[in-house]
Amino acid sequence: MRAEKERDFSETVRGITVGLSTGTSGNKGIFLAGENERARWVAAVLHRVIGFRLKKRKAAFFLRANSKLYESANSRLLEFKFFDILSDHEENMQRLYAFNPDILVAQPSVLLNIAKYFESKSPGFRLKKIISVAEVLEPQDKKYFENVFHVRIDEVYQCTEGFLACTCKKGTLHFNEDFLIIGKDYVDAEKKRFNPVITDLYRTTQPVIRYRLDDVIVEKKGCPCGSSFLAIEAI
Repeated sequence: MRAEKERDFSETVRGITVGLSTGTSGNKGIFLAGENERARWVAAVLHRVIGFRLKKRKAAFFLRANSKLYESANSRLLEFKFFDILSDHEENMQRLYAFNPDILVAQPSVLLNIAKYFESKSPGFRLKKIISVAEVLEPQDKKYFENVFHVRIDEVYQCTEGFLACTCKKGTLHFNEDFLIIGKDYVDAEKKRFNPVITDLYRTTQPVIRYRLDDVIVEKKGCPCGSSFLAIEAI
């Protein structure tokens, strides 16, 4: 909480990153990650979300709070820059234009403000990948963003309980079932909607074992990408 108040997110506790979730559900949760878990998270995000390239790229992260977890993504192939969404929007846009990123990561409410700015002022650069995080991406917003930015909007489903799902090449969210066990607590008789019960097979600093989320998942039967991982129609 001190880090959030002072906007200095560099501190760890005995090598453990301590952070608060965005709190989109109304409750902020504590997130803990050790060094090995940070490395595993970076590997998963680089592989499944950002994608591997030999050419160096720049990623702009618009978030409520920075973290060593996110800073760990910095490498010779990826330059990460944190943009504080609590800072002045005009200043953030000037920094964004000066940074000239290839990749933009932000929640839909922030993407909306950036999209409006792009419409009013030509950026002089073209984003190659946009990733929506933290909030539910509504279909009408997704369509608007894709019309403005001229690139497909990918999604990441992540919360205090971990990196749960990301979009495939066909644009469908899939749970990361190679390191998660997803139980289903159905909320309807047709068994189409359920609360996910999460077990993470690798987290030990903050074990997540049969943890039931309040989110309601609408299950999608199959995906053209061919993945056997559980597909999500809507959250």
